[in-house]
Amino acid sequence: MNNLLLSLPIFVLGMVIGSFLNVVALRTISSKKFYHGRSECMHCKSTINWFDNIPILSFVLLRGKCRSCKRSISIQYPLVEFITGAIFIFVFTQNMESQHLVIFLIISAILVLISVIDALVKSIYQSHLFILLALAIIFRSFIDPMNNFKDLFYGPLAFGGFLAVLRWVGGKIYKREAMGIGDVKLAVILGFMLNLKLAVVALYVSFISASLVGFYMLIIKRKSERILPFAPFLSLGAIMAYFYGQQIISLVFYS
Repeated sequence: MNNLLLSLPIFVLGMVIGSFLNVVALRTISSKKFYHGRSECMHCKSTINWFDNIPILSFVLLRGKCRSCKRSISIQYPLVEFITGAIFIFVFTQNMESQHLVIFLIISAILVLISVIDALVKSIYQSHLFILLALAIIFRSFIDPMNNFKDLFYGPLAFGGFLAVLRWVGGKIYKREAMGIGDVKLAVILGFMLNLKLAVVALYVSFISASLVGFYMLIIKRKSERILPFAPFLSLGAIMAYFYGQQIISLVFYS
């Protein structure tokens, strides 16, 4: 009952964070400080009023158009806000200790930021990876330490190592990058939070989800994207493996 009562404010918090992450992502891409100035329309550059900046609600009330120039607002804004809110609820309902919950919500927010930027410009910024690495170290050192010290190496080796091999093989066979180096680094950091088995599950979920989206884009949307941003799928794979890794193993290998 307590979780149900808190779900709405947690979702709202997630949407607000998602709105902020949208700003950070776009300003990072354009080499601007995220705290520099107020939000403005990408088309007419008019300053956006606070009441037109309410997550999702403003987009709906404005019917997806700028109040000033009437041009369309990118669906990215409400989509990222909703996804971040949904992730916050998902993490919140996992019945974690308070310090465990807070650090994982922050990690989730950084993963959303990395995923949004990767989806927009097919790039992962080093600064965001450093922040994620610091959070992963704090997480593993103080919040959820592993019983087996070797797992601290097996997870990154399995998750990141597999992608590194795939990147190398793709370069040799196809003479182009099959995997960005940023994806490899991200997988290594995420693997630091997983043991060997969970890293394998994360790989499985990442590639299955990416394949489904790629199939949808190719068959349904008739779009042949040569490069699919992989950070969102790596993030999804790691989160699902962390919380439901054992269930996925049982379902896939023992059903």
